[in-house]
Amino acid sequence: MFGRPRGGRVTDTNAGDPHRHQPAHTVVWTNDYCRALRKAGDVGKTLRVLFGGSHLSQPSLTSFGVRPGSWVYSLRVDKGCLVIVAAMRVERFIGISEYVKDVLGLPESYLSLHLFTLEERLRREHPEGGHLLPRGFIVEVALGTNGSSIRLDRLVPADVVEKMRFVSRRGERPIKHLEAGVINAR
Repeated sequence: MFGRPRGGRVTDTNAGDPHRHQPAHTVVWTNDYCRALRKAGDVGKTLRVLFGGSHLSQPSLTSFGVRPGSWVYSLRVDKGCLVIVAAMRVERFIGISEYVKDVLGLPESYLSLHLFTLEERLRREHPEGGHLLPRGFIVEVALGTNGSSIRLDRLVPADVVEKMRFVSRRGERPIKHLEAGVINAR
């Protein structure tokens, strides 16, 4: 349910942001995933958990430098506009077994399920779980504090989008396919 995160850090954020001078990490959620969050009733709820995986579609958060204390912003692109869906400060990382047992409070029998079987079963049995339900090729679970509410309408102003820079292992770059603050998918 965590869409297609892409690792990276944003180094220039809104001037009013108290974390302005701290690099922040980002994940990108698909619009399909955001619709699933709306359907689950997650809009308005506090972001409490993020998942990192072993696949390019959901990479490991720690491999992109996310550590306890890091801020992670979940983003989406809607009709060319950048949207901040939610943000949270990572408190700690735990494994998926510990998450299923201790955080979700599920019986030990769930731990023997293949991850994809677990994911399907949880979606079927607990559709209200929203962003709390594990999804994808999970290898790590980031539990958060100070999370913002999940919103699908928090647009980043075009002039701020123009100033944003992402830092990766390959260096710093602006947002790709950007024209007058609007992201044009190609």
